[in-house]
Amino acid sequence: MYASVLFTPIMKKVSICLLVCFLIISEMNAQSWRGLIRHRHRTTGELTFNIGPSYCYSDAVGSLFNQTLVGGLHNFNFNGGFKQTLSERFSYKIGLTYGNYSGADIPSRRHTDGFYSYTINAIQFSVRTEYAYRFGLKYGKGTPFSLYGFIGAGLLNSNVTFPTDARQGKPTSLGGVGIMGIGYQYRINQRYSIGSELEWNYSTNDYLEGYHPPTSKFNDVLVGISFVVAYRIF
Repeated sequence: MYASVLFTPIMKKVSICLLVCFLIISEMNAQSWRGLIRHRHRTTGELTFNIGPSYCYSDAVGSLFNQTLVGGLHNFNFNGGFKQTLSERFSYKIGLTYGNYSGADIPSRRHTDGFYSYTINAIQFSVRTEYAYRFGLKYGKGTPFSLYGFIGAGLLNSNVTFPTDARQGKPTSLGGVGIMGIGYQYRINQRYSIGSELEWNYSTNDYLEGYHPPTSKFNDVLVGISFVVAYRIF
């Protein structure tokens, strides 16, 4: 089943996006080593950890927060990754995310084909590139503050459970995601930094939460805000 999914036109597009990200990262890394990308500080690498609330814009009826309040308190994700800064402006990050999301039709409104309710356990692998604007001086050295934007792509596998009184949808889904977002970072010292990120993950299919009603016009989207801690290893 997964083999047939991997060779769909959508997955081919996602694979191309991932390949482009890797090529950009490889070329930037090569230029950095050759000295073609000039930077004030040396190349750095750090381990990053993100955690925070995250929500699924799904096919359940009602506003996002009404859906998630009905579905329960299962809306968060955790990400661990490696980030390498190649120049003063550019960097890339490879990450693995675990997410738990829930939602349901609000009690006063339901779909004509049944009651939608779900809980998602998802694993996502992603690669992204970042462009940062650094500012501020700390004791005349370095720039401790950073604002940055990022884009990327990834693969997401979701496993969905449905209450017994709900319509039973598709229990598993494997697909691609397009990633974009913004972030803020404050470097505490030479080793540690903290910050926050706002991120959108656009799914390439409409089965992230297991449902695809005939009236659906858009694919599912994950959106979240997270607290970030980073530890510099070189």
